[in-house]
Amino acid sequence: AMQADDPTLVFVFSQIISLESGSKEHKIFSIPFDKAWLEAGQYTEGESWPELSFYDVADAMFNEHGHVLVGYLDASAVDCVLNPENKARPRTWLPTDELLLMRGHGDSKGTRGGSGGGFSLFSAT
Repeated sequence: AMQADDPTLVFVFSQIISLESGSKEHKIFSIPFDKAWLEAGQYTEGESWPELSFYDVADAMFNEHGHVLVGYLDASAVDCVLNPENKARPRTWLPTDELLLMRGHGDSKGTRGGSGGGFSLFSAT
């Protein structure tokens, strides 16, 4: 768990309320899970929603768009979860869950480990 004076948490919240210089796009943004999963090519309409870990979703978002998953809004509990503790534990994602993403640099797709997306918060596996 992070403390309010943790520099990473302060940075994330500062990005939520700030705008990129010269741009109207927020560095941190949210997107409904179903839309993000469709756009990532991971879901075909009519399929049942799979159980996925935070890592599974984070990898898909980073590899497809270069964005870093920093948390989510759990629609069933109306909770905001930043940097979840058990990222490897699968969960059932609802189509109405909101993914909280840090926008990647440029339009380049990322690769896990940081070679291609401009930055990575993940270590290579």
